[in-house]
Amino acid sequence: MSQVLVDDVVTGGISSAGYIFTNIRSNHTIAASFVANTTTVPPPSTPTITITSPTFNVVWVSDQGHTVTWSTAGVGSGTTLTMELLTPSNGSVSGFNAFTTANDGSESFSLASVAPGFYYFRLKAIINGQPIYGGSGVFQLVASLATNPPLTSTTYAIYATTAGSGSGTITKSPNQTNYAAGASVTLTATPSSGSTFSGWIFGSGSISSTANPTTVTMNADKSVTAVFAVVTTPLPPATMRGFRVGVTNQATNSALAGATVEITRQSDNVVVLTQTTGTDGYTPAVPLRLETHILRLSKTGFLPRSISLSIPTGSGTYTYGPMPMTPETTTPPPPTTYTISTQVTSATTGTLGSGTITKSPNQTSYTAGTVVTLTATPAPGSTFVGWSGNCSGTSCTLTMNGNKSVTAIFAGAQTTTATYSISATTAGSGSGTITKSPNQTSYNSGTSVTLTATPSSGSTFSGWIFGSGSISSTANPTTVTMNADKSVTAVFAGTATTPPPTTSQVMKFRITDRVTGTAIAGALVNVSSGGHVSTLGPTDANGYSSAVTLPVGAAYSMSSAKTGYQTRSISSTVPNWSPTATYILTFTLSR
Repeated sequence: MSQVLVDDVVTGGISSAGYIFTNIRSNHTIAASFVANTTTVPPPSTPTITITSPTFNVVWVSDQGHTVTWSTAGVGSGTTLTMELLTPSNGSVSGFNAFTTANDGSESFSLASVAPGFYYFRLKAIINGQPIYGGSGVFQLVASLATNPPLTSTTYAIYATTAGSGSGTITKSPNQTNYAAGASVTLTATPSSGSTFSGWIFGSGSISSTANPTTVTMNADKSVTAVFAVVTTPLPPATMRGFRVGVTNQATNSALAGATVEITRQSDNVVVLTQTTGTDGYTPAVPLRLETHILRLSKTGFLPRSISLSIPTGSGTYTYGPMPMTPETTTPPPPTTYTISTQVTSATTGTLGSGTITKSPNQTSYTAGTVVTLTATPAPGSTFVGWSGNCSGTSCTLTMNGNKSVTAIFAGAQTTTATYSISATTAGSGSGTITKSPNQTSYNSGTSVTLTATPSSGSTFSGWIFGSGSISSTANPTTVTMNADKSVTAVFAGTATTPPPTTSQVMKFRITDRVTGTAIAGALVNVSSGGHVSTLGPTDANGYSSAVTLPVGAAYSMSSAKTGYQTRSISSTVPNWSPTATYILTFTLSR
């Protein structure tokens, strides 16, 4: 607040104590004027490179290993530097090639290929498109300290170099190559256009004097570096704007306090500042350049995120966000489940036996560690012999640490060998004969008998009917195992006339487990054809759906689903199978 008028009388600025009215007997008017608070942003500091070794007048032996060390200010650790070895007159040196190095503070190498003499190292970096330099003290390189001791002289030389982001020249007065001991030499640094003189470095290290001109007394060889900097103009207020950012918890949509916000200027990858959000989820307002910045958000327990953001022009503080941060979540792995495959078989000696297996608890699958008890119950006339597979002996308790397979073995109680017979007949519009191999009246239990159907002239073999019902196999010859009396019919068709095509087909679908091959009960089956959808389910205990009648050759789509299994679908056309028989398609599901 710059000025206050009370009843049109100037009172000046009002302090924090305010303005007190006493004994009010009439109306009063108050007017106040305000000025905006401004913040001056200082210009960025001048980047520098300072070589700390070798120092001035040090003696190095060429066939020994040597290390150049340095420090930098305003030069990023990821900046690449160029290392040069120069003569005091800035000439190149035979036997040493300039190379690039990381800005890690040191570099070791051998100077065995460089002839003895006086040299200095120079490091160069490119900052914002401009080169900056840093030089070491002039050192003497000798082949051997024993045979080539350091040179001594009653006259001395001045090795003058420049460094920094700017440029300029150095003049000596008197301007000579060598000076007698005790001589005074005046050095003057003249900056180029767009640069300014920062100060002198005598030997190595940092700036120790800003006097210009300066005078040195020649009591030894001197290494003097004039540091120049590029003239920087502070950004006018129009190129700055107040900025703050808000952060929220995405899970709760509430303010997120304590989040770290790092703001990096994209043009030079310099971290401008790092802030922390307050209880309201926002950072304090700070002035930023009207250019692109990178915001990096982090907080323990949350996934980090970053964005590139350009600060727009405008008045007042620019508020961005709030930006949501996602909490880290650890999803527990799904519980491992296992299955038990059970089989029933008969003992290999004696008569055939049979029985059933029950599980407790009775489930399709079991989580790891579940204990399952299996019980074998023999059928009447059979006895339980024992277990094989993952169980042995006459008891079976499983701890589910993997998929299991067990077999219950039963034996028949009879002591005589059972015999069975085959009743073979023919049917159909054609004719033919059936032969048996071996050709016997009766067969011992377990005997395999091969049946061959031979159609008469003008007939074809259509298939076998085992027992009653419809054709279930077209294999010819076919083999049956004699474990009961068998009734087998060979169906032959005449070839003189072609039966009319079937106009519709009755279809069923049987759903089985893709791995075990067992029937899946309770599966839903949907059939779509001609824009009509039929639901055939759930499947019965043997995995069969209910029947549907569809036009022969019509396109249809079928899908099946069951909890614990992956939903699967197919598309096909209705086959021309039989006008009276049901076409059954077996369809498998995977877990």
